[in-house]
Amino acid sequence: MPVTKSIPRRTPASRAGKDSSAPATPRKRESKARRGSGGEGHRPATAGPRVADDGTVRINLPGLELVRLAPTERRTLQRKAISWNYALRNRQRWTAQGDAAATQRREMREFGLELGLTPEHFEQMAKSGLVEVDLPWAGEAQDWELRILPWEFMLAAVTRDFRGARPFTVVRRLRVARKVRRHVAPTSWLQVVSAPGALADEYDFAGERRLLELSVQSFSGRLQLLKDPDPARLESEILSRKPDVIHLSGFDNHQGLALIDPHRDEEARDGYLLRSAGSEPVPVEAESLARSLTCAKGHEPVLISCNFSNSAARIAPLCVASGAGAVIGFQDSFADNLAELFYATLYQAWHLAGWRIVPAFQYAWQEVRRRNAPLQGSGVVLWSEESILGEAPQRQGAAPDVQQRIRERWRKQLKKPATALTVRDQLEVEVVPIPQLNYSILHNNGPIFERFRVSKKTPGIGRIDGLQVDVQLHVGTDSYPFRTLASIEETAPHVDLPDTIRISLATTLNRSIRESMHTSLFVEVSWNGTTLYRQTHRVTLLPVDEWRFDAENYRWLPSFVLPRDPAVLRVVDAAQRYLMALRDDATAGFDGYQSVEATKGRQVAPEDCVLVDMQVRAIWSALLYETPLSYINPPPTFTDESQRLRTPSDCIDGKRGTCIDLALLLASCLEYVEIYPAIVLLKTHAFPAYWRHDSFHEDFRKARTGTERVDMELERGRPSPASGQAFSWAFQPSQYREIVGEVQAGRLVPLETTLVTGRGSFSEAVADGVQNLASRREFESMLDVLLARSDRRSRVTPLPVRRGDP
Repeated sequence: MPVTKSIPRRTPASRAGKDSSAPATPRKRESKARRGSGGEGHRPATAGPRVADDGTVRINLPGLELVRLAPTERRTLQRKAISWNYALRNRQRWTAQGDAAATQRREMREFGLELGLTPEHFEQMAKSGLVEVDLPWAGEAQDWELRILPWEFMLAAVTRDFRGARPFTVVRRLRVARKVRRHVAPTSWLQVVSAPGALADEYDFAGERRLLELSVQSFSGRLQLLKDPDPARLESEILSRKPDVIHLSGFDNHQGLALIDPHRDEEARDGYLLRSAGSEPVPVEAESLARSLTCAKGHEPVLISCNFSNSAARIAPLCVASGAGAVIGFQDSFADNLAELFYATLYQAWHLAGWRIVPAFQYAWQEVRRRNAPLQGSGVVLWSEESILGEAPQRQGAAPDVQQRIRERWRKQLKKPATALTVRDQLEVEVVPIPQLNYSILHNNGPIFERFRVSKKTPGIGRIDGLQVDVQLHVGTDSYPFRTLASIEETAPHVDLPDTIRISLATTLNRSIRESMHTSLFVEVSWNGTTLYRQTHRVTLLPVDEWRFDAENYRWLPSFVLPRDPAVLRVVDAAQRYLMALRDDATAGFDGYQSVEATKGRQVAPEDCVLVDMQVRAIWSALLYETPLSYINPPPTFTDESQRLRTPSDCIDGKRGTCIDLALLLASCLEYVEIYPAIVLLKTHAFPAYWRHDSFHEDFRKARTGTERVDMELERGRPSPASGQAFSWAFQPSQYREIVGEVQAGRLVPLETTLVTGRGSFSEAVADGVQNLASRREFESMLDVLLARSDRRSRVTPLPVRRGDP
């Protein structure tokens, strides 16, 4: 009999009285499609099947129930679940920051022990390689904290020391009261593609569709397409087609609305973005979506695949509760190319595993992990009505055995190797270069292709080795070549190369380009002497001082923070006198955070950081009195979403600068004296900020949800997972409240640097900087310079910019 552990529990709502902490029940909404479809009635997803259940969380291994965890103090668990969800969505901040990831794993291990798990449980899970989290279902408003908790990340963290490099997979089961269906071959497949409104102009799902078709064709299946339906049509098509498998491509409400307007996603509820009858985007909430996808009663899908962000916490379990056999979704965001690879591999593995979804999921997830992509903290979640308790341990086997059996079956169905006569019919090459190349992209090892993929065109093709890739960028009389060999693995549908191909520009000519230059990019892909692709693309090389602030390239702005510019040293030298006066100390120097002395036995507090503020104030005074500056508009550019930026020498010697020039100037001075700067970007303005102590900055790396935000989400009755960070140093509107919280706590100080041109005081600059952050709708992003410098995957370093014309 398994041991039952206790999780802290709140007082039941029926006895809690007026101050009960029970979350408000989400208001049930019925979609237009449901009201107008005329179809047969069915049970609402929020009601769900009722189960005589003890409410425990059960941790299962194949054929073995390991432990039961009995929920008790729910309010504490809800806060933990919300906080860890926020940390996971913003994992880019800490997974690429050295010891920060180890700190998170240690804290997650402590949390696992609090839940009632033990080191013995950790070891048993690690040896198994496959773990199931079995969760109760009593309705959408109950136990939501158990469903949003990132179990996959937590169990991977607590077993890390016991399993080493061995594969490890976590799946989830929703305990619903119905008979589990047998593993039968699906006969009908439906892909729903939804990119309403302007999203259709920016995103193309043709590549994903080809991958799915190739996978389904390998076992003689047929994939149907439903493109851009409105809610009513989605439900009517599912009622008429009764698909066994539904694959949803597109955008969840949070990501989709954020792409349309970055400030709309905070209030959105989990769901799927469809089009309205008037073709405008309409967010369909999770409950309505689940009802629509399972509306063909008696013919509910055996599998629903949600290939979009934020689909695992609410959409997936609601679909299982409404009748789907299994649902796969993502806890938050996931790289598009890896998601396509995962699903293409999953469907073939599902067929080869006799339509048993758990081993297929296990195989596909491990295949993605073998690509060595940065997946730490990422969550692909399988929810199922079926438990792995029905599998005998010796039958289920360890993860490597499952993978090996599927791999061997896969190899048996492969055709003969490619030859010079057949390879053109078997492979295709897709190349889409970035049309405008900024020097900062190349300097920071950024991609030069939006898409570079070599794909198999028909099923059954084995491994392809020796693909020769030749890329040459021409600049004036110079040529910058890149050559590599690539392979397509036997069980992989393609190989993606954008993250492999890199070109460095290091000549004086490239760094001294003062205007945009049209040039050419030559690409050739061949195999054993047979040319598969050969084309010259026209691209534009932008000047070295031109910054692209489009959605992909704004993040390179820290490269324009230049602490070694000669003017920075002159400013700091001039500031020395002001620092001595402010501190009334002839020996005072710029020692960064070393000047902070906290009271023994406690952590550094904002009031301990006065001497750090004095150093910043001294630099401000030097800019104000020693180097008088005036405001000027930016130099002209001839490309969209670009701005020419002045170096510190340009600003000081030319005695002028824009808001962003002045922000970069002060940030460069702060970085020189080892005070951590950041650059805040509003819709029409930019200004710097600085961290008052390195411990404040270190705490910020942990990506914790503030108390105010947790209280707000608890008041709503469920979390609101707005979009997370894509890069460790780039903070979006979804992190606005966290940033403002740091400012209000006195840990982060914004400064309005344009006041330097109006002879404003330091205190006025601080007050105006705080006021700049008053509106979330004006906030675009914050770029943290130290995080950019220390990111191990995408380190952003200062550009080798020559001083330009003032």
